[in-house]
Amino acid sequence: MSRSLFKISEQRNFGKLGLSRYINHVARFIHPSLKDVPLASVLHALSDPTRLAIVRRLDEDRKGDADGLACNCAAPDELPRATMSSHFTVLRGAGLIESRKQGTMVINRLRRDEIDARFPGLLDAVLEAEAAPA
Repeated sequence: MSRSLFKISEQRNFGKLGLSRYINHVARFIHPSLKDVPLASVLHALSDPTRLAIVRRLDEDRKGDADGLACNCAAPDELPRATMSSHFTVLRGAGLIESRKQGTMVINRLRRDEIDARFPGLLDAVLEAEAAPA
Protein backbone atom coordinates (compact mmCIF):
# COMPACT_ATOMS: atom_id res chain seq x y z
CA MET A 1 0.00 0.00 0.00
CA SER A 2 1.56 3.30 -1.03
CA ARG A 3 0.93 6.47 0.84
CA SER A 4 0.05 9.51 -1.26
CA LEU A 5 1.77 12.82 -0.74
CA PHE A 6 -0.08 15.44 1.24
CA LYS A 7 -0.35 19.18 0.96
CA ILE A 8 1.76 21.32 3.26
CA SER A 9 -1.49 22.83 4.58
CA GLU A 10 -2.41 19.34 5.82
CA GLN A 11 0.71 18.95 7.96
CA ARG A 12 -1.27 19.31 11.16
CA ASN A 13 -2.74 15.89 10.39
CA PHE A 14 0.70 14.28 10.26
CA GLY A 15 2.75 16.15 12.86
CA LYS A 16 6.45 16.97 12.57
CA LEU A 17 7.49 13.52 11.42
CA GLY A 18 5.03 13.62 8.52
CA LEU A 19 6.33 16.97 7.29
CA SER A 20 9.89 15.68 7.51
CA ARG A 21 8.97 12.66 5.37
CA TYR A 22 7.31 14.94 2.84
CA ILE A 23 10.38 17.20 2.58
CA ASN A 24 12.71 14.22 2.22
CA HIS A 25 10.50 12.75 -0.51
CA VAL A 26 10.43 16.02 -2.47
CA ALA A 27 14.22 16.35 -2.24
CA ARG A 28 14.83 13.03 -4.05
CA PHE A 29 15.59 12.89 -7.72
CA ILE A 30 14.80 10.04 -10.08
CA HIS A 31 17.76 8.86 -12.16
CA PRO A 32 16.92 6.28 -14.81
CA SER A 33 19.19 3.37 -15.50
CA LEU A 34 20.93 4.09 -18.78
CA LYS A 35 20.18 0.59 -20.04
CA ASP A 36 16.51 1.65 -20.05
CA VAL A 37 17.09 4.97 -21.83
CA PRO A 38 16.55 4.92 -25.62
CA LEU A 39 18.93 6.81 -27.91
CA ALA A 40 16.04 9.01 -29.06
CA SER A 41 15.62 10.40 -25.51
CA VAL A 42 19.31 11.27 -25.28
CA LEU A 43 19.30 12.91 -28.72
CA HIS A 44 16.15 14.87 -27.85
CA ALA A 45 17.77 16.16 -24.66
CA LEU A 46 20.90 17.17 -26.57
CA SER A 47 18.92 18.84 -29.39
CA ASP A 48 18.21 22.01 -27.42
CA PRO A 49 21.01 24.64 -27.46
CA THR A 50 20.50 25.52 -23.78
CA ARG A 51 20.66 21.90 -22.65
CA LEU A 52 23.68 21.35 -24.86
CA ALA A 53 25.37 24.34 -23.19
CA ILE A 54 24.59 22.82 -19.77
CA VAL A 55 26.06 19.46 -20.82
CA ARG A 56 29.15 21.24 -22.17
CA ARG A 57 29.71 23.08 -18.86
CA LEU A 58 29.21 19.89 -16.87
CA ASP A 59 31.67 18.08 -19.15
CA GLU A 60 34.27 20.81 -18.64
CA ASP A 61 33.66 20.61 -14.88
CA ARG A 62 34.13 16.83 -14.97
CA LYS A 63 37.50 17.21 -16.71
CA GLY A 64 38.62 19.34 -13.77
CA ASP A 65 37.90 16.49 -11.31
CA ALA A 66 35.16 18.50 -9.63
CA ASP A 67 32.12 17.00 -7.90
CA GLY A 68 29.59 18.81 -10.08
CA LEU A 69 28.02 22.21 -10.49
CA ALA A 70 25.03 23.95 -8.98
CA CYS A 71 22.18 24.57 -11.40
CA ASN A 72 22.84 28.30 -11.67
CA CYS A 73 26.55 27.66 -12.43
CA ALA A 74 25.90 25.03 -15.10
CA ALA A 75 23.09 26.88 -16.88
CA PRO A 76 23.58 29.89 -19.14
CA ASP A 77 23.39 33.27 -17.42
CA GLU A 78 20.03 34.97 -16.90
CA LEU A 79 18.01 31.83 -17.60
CA PRO A 80 14.69 32.01 -15.68
CA ARG A 81 14.53 29.61 -12.74
CA ALA A 82 11.50 27.69 -14.06
CA THR A 83 13.12 27.26 -17.47
CA MET A 84 16.35 26.12 -15.83
CA SER A 85 14.46 23.55 -13.77
CA SER A 86 12.69 22.26 -16.86
CA HIS A 87 15.96 21.80 -18.75
CA PHE A 88 17.57 19.93 -15.86
CA THR A 89 14.50 17.70 -15.60
CA VAL A 90 14.81 16.75 -19.28
CA LEU A 91 18.55 16.06 -18.92
CA ARG A 92 17.95 13.96 -15.80
CA GLY A 93 15.13 12.03 -17.48
CA ALA A 94 17.38 11.24 -20.44
CA GLY A 95 19.97 9.84 -18.04
CA LEU A 96 22.57 12.47 -18.95
CA ILE A 97 22.99 14.01 -15.52
CA GLU A 98 22.83 13.00 -11.89
CA SER A 99 21.52 15.51 -9.35
CA ARG A 100 21.85 15.57 -5.59
CA LYS A 101 20.80 17.98 -2.87
CA GLN A 102 23.57 19.70 -0.92
CA GLY A 103 22.00 22.02 1.59
CA THR A 104 19.79 24.39 -0.40
CA MET A 105 21.62 23.76 -3.67
CA VAL A 106 21.21 21.06 -6.27
CA ILE A 107 24.55 19.77 -7.53
CA ASN A 108 24.61 18.19 -10.98
CA ARG A 109 27.22 16.02 -12.63
CA LEU A 110 27.42 14.58 -16.11
CA ARG A 111 27.15 10.78 -16.17
CA ARG A 112 29.90 10.71 -18.80
CA ASP A 113 31.39 7.27 -18.09
CA GLU A 114 27.97 5.63 -18.03
CA ILE A 115 26.85 7.41 -21.21
CA ASP A 116 30.06 6.49 -23.03
CA ALA A 117 29.59 2.85 -22.03
CA ARG A 118 25.96 2.79 -23.29
CA PHE A 119 26.41 5.02 -26.37
CA PRO A 120 30.13 4.94 -27.28
CA GLY A 121 31.36 8.13 -28.92
CA LEU A 122 27.99 9.89 -28.84
CA LEU A 123 28.89 12.73 -26.47
CA ASP A 124 32.28 13.25 -28.12
CA ALA A 125 30.63 13.51 -31.55
CA VAL A 126 27.88 15.88 -30.40
CA LEU A 127 30.15 18.14 -28.33
CA GLU A 128 32.86 18.29 -31.00
CA ALA A 129 30.38 18.88 -33.83
CA GLU A 130 28.73 21.70 -31.88
CA ALA A 131 32.10 23.32 -31.13
CA ALA A 132 33.37 23.09 -34.72
CA PRO A 133 32.91 26.18 -36.92
CA ALA A 134 30.17 25.85 -39.51
